[in-house]
Amino acid sequence: DASNWIKGETSNVTKDKVVVIVAVKEVLKAEPKALDEIKGLITSDYQNYLETQWVKELKSKYKVEVNNEVLKLVMACLVAVFIFYEGLIPTFVFCSRLLFLFMRFLTITLFLFICSCSLVNKEAEEQVLARVEDKNLFVSDIEGIVPVNASAADSSLIINNYIQKWVKDNLILKKA
Repeated sequence: DASNWIKGETSNVTKDKVVVIVAVKEVLKAEPKALDEIKGLITSDYQNYLETQWVKELKSKYKVEVNNEVLKLVMACLVAVFIFYEGLIPTFVFCSRLLFLFMRFLTITLFLFICSCSLVNKEAEEQVLARVEDKNLFVSDIEGIVPVNASAADSSLIINNYIQKWVKDNLILKKA
């Protein structure tokens, strides 16, 4: 905090180029919040805990596989796209942002297509990115989920979260 928090003191605090005047009338000591103030948070946390435990139980009951070889290939393709574009950024300084994003989208789509095609010569099973019992998530299913303006790290996170959500959703559907 930028304020001294002393009773009766006034100070100017600058945040995001905005000056805020803080006048401290009273300093309250830290204390637990009332149940009605945090009941929603507690309920939400408990529901998340129960869902996590349930999904763990379902993962132990049903066969869940993530093909890390295919996942690494997809990630390598995405990294190649970002390395390619880092080299092109100076070239596109004078181009419109929209044109640049469109070209990036086309290149990401092309790289994912190439990744998919490089697996065609192998067994069809290797195209599977993840599997829950008899349900498969294919590399082609993740095309278009990464925004064109996402960084390499964000893209990786988006794809991993998508796979985890897909696994969880299919486990829950299996149980239903």
